[in-house]
Amino acid sequence: MTFLHAGIALAGLACVAIPILIHLLSRQRRKPIVWGAMRFLLEAYRKQRRRLQLEQLLLLAARCLLILLLGAAIARPLLERAGVFAGGAGTRSVYIVIDNALASGVRDADETRTALDRHKASAAALLDALAPGDRAALITLGAPAQTIVLPPSPDIGAVRALIERIEPTDAAADTPGALRRIGEEIGRADSSDDALVVILSDFLAGSADLNQPLPRALESAAADGRLRILAAEPATIARTNVQVTALEPLRPIILTGAPGPDGRTTLTGASEQVRVQLRRTGPGVAERAVTTVRVGVTHARAGGAPVQAARVEVRWAPGQSEATAGVVVDGALLTLEAGAHAALIAEIDQDALPGDNVHRRPVQVRDALRIGLVDRRRLGGPARIDRMTGGEWVRLALRPGAATPMEMIDVLPGALDAATLASLDALVITRPDLLDDDGWARVGRFAHAGGLVLVAPPAEASVHLWSDAMSRELGLGWRIAREPTTFDTPARLADEQPRSGALALLHAELGELVRPVNIHRALPVDEHPPGASVLLALNDGAAWMLAAAPGSGEEPAEPGAGSNSMGGSGATSGGGLVVYLASALALDWTDLPAKPLMVPLMQEIARQGVGEAAGAWSQTAGATIAAPQRAADLTGVQGHVENLALRVDASGRTPDPVRRSGLFLARDDAGASRGLVAVNPDTRAGRTDAQTAPEVMGWLNQTLGAALSNTNSVRWLDTDAPAAALGADDRRASISLPLLIAALLVALAETVMARFFSHARAEDVPGPRTAGRAAA
Repeated sequence: MTFLHAGIALAGLACVAIPILIHLLSRQRRKPIVWGAMRFLLEAYRKQRRRLQLEQLLLLAARCLLILLLGAAIARPLLERAGVFAGGAGTRSVYIVIDNALASGVRDADETRTALDRHKASAAALLDALAPGDRAALITLGAPAQTIVLPPSPDIGAVRALIERIEPTDAAADTPGALRRIGEEIGRADSSDDALVVILSDFLAGSADLNQPLPRALESAAADGRLRILAAEPATIARTNVQVTALEPLRPIILTGAPGPDGRTTLTGASEQVRVQLRRTGPGVAERAVTTVRVGVTHARAGGAPVQAARVEVRWAPGQSEATAGVVVDGALLTLEAGAHAALIAEIDQDALPGDNVHRRPVQVRDALRIGLVDRRRLGGPARIDRMTGGEWVRLALRPGAATPMEMIDVLPGALDAATLASLDALVITRPDLLDDDGWARVGRFAHAGGLVLVAPPAEASVHLWSDAMSRELGLGWRIAREPTTFDTPARLADEQPRSGALALLHAELGELVRPVNIHRALPVDEHPPGASVLLALNDGAAWMLAAAPGSGEEPAEPGAGSNSMGGSGATSGGGLVVYLASALALDWTDLPAKPLMVPLMQEIARQGVGEAAGAWSQTAGATIAAPQRAADLTGVQGHVENLALRVDASGRTPDPVRRSGLFLARDDAGASRGLVAVNPDTRAGRTDAQTAPEVMGWLNQTLGAALSNTNSVRWLDTDAPAAALGADDRRASISLPLLIAALLVALAETVMARFFSHARAEDVPGPRTAGRAAA
């Protein structure tokens, strides 16, 4: 703000000069005329001259000061801009909240700029409209909300430079977190300051989840009348967006067999099936469309450069919003050196929002699985089929031929040490009664480190006390019966089995495979937490085979950490896996070992289970990242995180959140590779459906509390003229009241001094009373 007219300012300055000019002109010397009576007047004047000059100077100063104070009171906006009132009472703190979440990367219809570009331009215009007395804070919404400048700073130029450096993220919008931080800062700030929160967002469905209530973080500040919210009007024109929501190989581990003479393994003629899940949002859902899906393979040793493996077209029908594409990847592209790591990359055509067009998934490529078998060693030759131990049945099912990529290792219960466990991918325990507490503690550490543990009760025991140590050390929270249940009539498995990730490839045939299996005895799990997944169930619904992540019965897993249960599409990071079979692998307990189900069941549990236990290491942007065991640092090798270096703390996670998508290579302290970690966009934040202004207004009002939700504390910001909206919200007086009061006091003082310095006396003026006395 400034003067309405420059001429008024010049006139004010001229008024200040008037008393000075009068004073100077009155002092001009004139030619003296000497006459007799003047001698006495001059003598009296010389005696009073110094006092009269002082009185005149005081009157002149008071009159000049009066005009200056009046001018300064009226010119308060101009003086604030000049910095005269900077930092004084009644300043304003402006909290600028910029949406740089995934949806902010949507390009406008003319393809010239993105929503984030518009938000940054509006923020710069707002800063230009601020007086130096105002202060600005800067918060971005890409989860978790980032306070770039907080508390508010009077250095507007520095804030503007930071706005220019804001980059888009691939995370969701953390509006609740941003509002909480603003509310906390306002609570700590000077109560005399006004607060203005400016939210710059298109409020698309991906940026503003209207089903998620906002915290009442600004209620106290709004109740004091110190706070207003200006929000950009929601976008009315949405863009169509197609996104890759998932990339899932049917097998999380690719087994290549023994390496060749050159140390390389090749999947000659083999192939890997991959499922790519797509979703589209926006107005284009009502139309027919075609999307091309390309799947590539990248190796860590290749510096992240992908090699295209396959492509397929997805044809959308009108109204269809989700689709799944099946892609077959040529196994020859997975030719690897020993110890190398690979990742699958799915990519689609460019659209209005490029940020969610790529999805990455690390895959494990191994020569063979190393499986430890804890069983009592048999002395002598092979036993008859009715006397085979559980370990022998497992060995036969997992390695039915020499070409099967399974390496079976006998582990004596007393020789279960850390070095042995470190070399294994899975541990099958058919004699859990032979493990002591220390042994179970080592098994627990193995499972928590990302190992697969398969446990079956021993056929020989009549009372089973080992289950307490197992449940305690593995953190399962299970209560397993002490004595087995004997069925008078053999129990049968249900024809319709639960869907699970472990047995996904068998599900179509599972009904036929389970039908001939008879169960004579079982050691059931009487109680288990909801996190456990039922893989096989009896006809009465009781669980016969369970899977759960170690520690799942203790407390909820940290978001992003491994929480494997084999009941879904897979874990995001390695957290281990425990599978329990309720019957001993002996023919007097169940005839499963002699049925066709045995071999595919054990093979799928081993292959899928090891992959689930180790984890997919595919995580979502907007959180700290979990790293593989013994990893010390992560280095970006592809995507937006290329060349980004992150350290891994003692908890196995990065201290700071990762907001961009890409592929990381994990290394240990010695520089050895520990695997690949993928960070993918938060696809929930990529929904480009427009939302109505009343809905968004009601959502924003929630942060003010119920009592203030119907007030005018939240208003729309005209992004075409943000400075005008900011000026209209300035509730400070354009005239300085303190200066006006000071001018009034000076005027009173000038009046008193003028009266006193005139030396006029009432008796000096002839009047009725004095004339009467003279006549008397």
